[in-house]
Amino acid sequence: MVAFDMRTWATLAIALALSCWGVEARAEGRAPAESFESSQPLRVGLLVFEGDGPAVTDMRARVQTALVTRGFEVKRINRSLSDAAERVACPGPANELACVERIARYINLNSSTTGYDYLIWARFDEAEPEPEGLGPGVLVVYDVLAGELAFGLELTGSADDSILPEVLAPAVAERLDHHRDPPPGPSEAELEILATLDDPPPPDWDDCVDCGYPGWQPVSPIGCAYPMEPRFEDWCRVGPRDDAAYGVPDRRPVCKRGPVFGYFRPRSWALVGVTGASLVGTGVALGLAANAPRGWSADHTRGVAITGYSLIGASAALVAALTWTILADRREAKMFMREQSELRVLSLRWGP
Repeated sequence: MVAFDMRTWATLAIALALSCWGVEARAEGRAPAESFESSQPLRVGLLVFEGDGPAVTDMRARVQTALVTRGFEVKRINRSLSDAAERVACPGPANELACVERIARYINLNSSTTGYDYLIWARFDEAEPEPEGLGPGVLVVYDVLAGELAFGLELTGSADDSILPEVLAPAVAERLDHHRDPPPGPSEAELEILATLDDPPPPDWDDCVDCGYPGWQPVSPIGCAYPMEPRFEDWCRVGPRDDAAYGVPDRRPVCKRGPVFGYFRPRSWALVGVTGASLVGTGVALGLAANAPRGWSADHTRGVAITGYSLIGASAALVAALTWTILADRREAKMFMREQSELRVLSLRWGP
């Protein structure tokens, strides 16, 4: 029999205690090293994704690659969640939390290395009309240490969906990375900016620039714009027409005639004179026919009356023509002022 000194017996006792503690920790579903701060990457167990077709297998490989890129240690587990539930004889559905806890305990206890921190599984239905596609499904990440689901993603894939296979794996890796190390919340300055997005503060017009054009109004602290409806006082002219300044006939109204008669063009004034003469002639003819001077014959009186009635028709036509001409002159002048306003917008003068 070999004799041991006290130092040897103490070393054997410590080694035996650490070994028992490690076995107990693995039986509880975690590794002993996880009770301390460690720089070792977190380990993820990737179960078999349930579903038929190469797209499901390819998705599992994409998720593994994305997790490794994020710094996780990933190991494939050759069982699906349903197979593992049958192995541990779960009394209820495999996705129930009690069953998942039992599965995690079994997997960690039978792991050849340190236990897993997270377990990931997924299930995809058959895609229609092409079974080779990635159909609707669900992907779940389970936090072994916390004993709860970290997060789950409900997927609505289809046979012709080419975006889901590209974005799902990076999204899972990023979300798990944020679950492990939550990003900092928004700063006070960012919160103030977010608060003004839905209800921005009213602009301060006191610092607006002087627009420099008649009728132009400030629309921002640095810019001006012309009103949608041009105003008479901003565009009327005090002198003769200046067609050369605009390159087109000058249709501006005349200031001294006011906003009613200022839009009249020469043709309108001509029609006013003709219409007035026609109305005067109508009145004179009908007055003479009604009060024929002494010595007029009946035929002469009848002829004057017929002339008066004819002038009534001519006066009505002239009044209609005058109304149309006045409206046309006003419309053309408004259109001219609006077009010139739009041209000025192109050369909008900005402030400093």
